[in-house]
Amino acid sequence: MHDADRRALTRLLAEVPIYLARCLKSWVRGHRNFPLSLILAQIRGHIVGPFSLWQSRRRVARLNRQHLQHDELGTTLRPATVPVEI
Repeated sequence: MHDADRRALTRLLAEVPIYLARCLKSWVRGHRNFPLSLILAQIRGHIVGPFSLWQSRRRVARLNRQHLQHDELGTTLRPATVPVEI
């Protein structure tokens, strides 16, 4: 998120929607490489993913506030970095 890598935005905002639209189009035309339920699950994941990330970051910030109130060392909690491949 803080790397300023524009390739990720290009991929998420252009390439992935085009790919999913092509999957849907080929499914409608009868070329069914993937089940419709999988294509719809991918679309749903791409829609709710940013909301879930925002929700997680809010939760970590809230836990940090609570943790700092009770922690004498002043250490902060950070979200785990999970490698994600698209």
